[in-house]
Amino acid sequence: CNGRNISNSIAGGCTNDKDGPDYAARVGFDIQRGPVVFGVVGEFGRAEVRDFSTAFSTTPANYTFARDLRYNGNIRARVGYTPNNQTLFYVTGGGAYGRVRNYFQTSNGVNTFSAIQSDDAYGFTGGGGVEQKIGRNFSVGLEYLYTDLFTDRDRVRVGPNANPALTATNPFILGNASGTDMIRGDPHFRTHSGRVVATFRF
Repeated sequence: CNGRNISNSIAGGCTNDKDGPDYAARVGFDIQRGPVVFGVVGEFGRAEVRDFSTAFSTTPANYTFARDLRYNGNIRARVGYTPNNQTLFYVTGGGAYGRVRNYFQTSNGVNTFSAIQSDDAYGFTGGGGVEQKIGRNFSVGLEYLYTDLFTDRDRVRVGPNANPALTATNPFILGNASGTDMIRGDPHFRTHSGRVVATFRF
């Protein structure tokens, strides 16, 4: 299931992924040519989100992959239009980076499970927004961003138990005595973010 397990059986269902606040600091510049605005912005911050994916076996047992963003950033271009030099409507897009921390949990007490590590994930981000100028150097706005990061390090090696009696017919080691690797079916970490933006212009 696309979530975290509630019990050892798929019939028990799963919880949803964890949503949370997203906050970042940014720096950039704009160039205006008539009503058209071109710019570049770079930002760095953190998104308090966690992604789960769970599989089940007939043992019964559950196997849950979890990952969250330690911090993230992006560099992107933006193009906008201002009808009155006060309000700016824009689209934006560019490259994205995230430091992803991986977790693994299981109720399987027969096998051993290798540790998984943090991963540097790369991808893209895109969206749009609107800014309203307030005074000479200050503006506020609303922004939406979609981010897609690719991470394939959340791999778990399932190995044998020290007790041969518990592993002689174990399906994880029948094909390979050293164990079997489990990975997520989808290596993409996708997020949607709605933001309130405050900008000071020099």
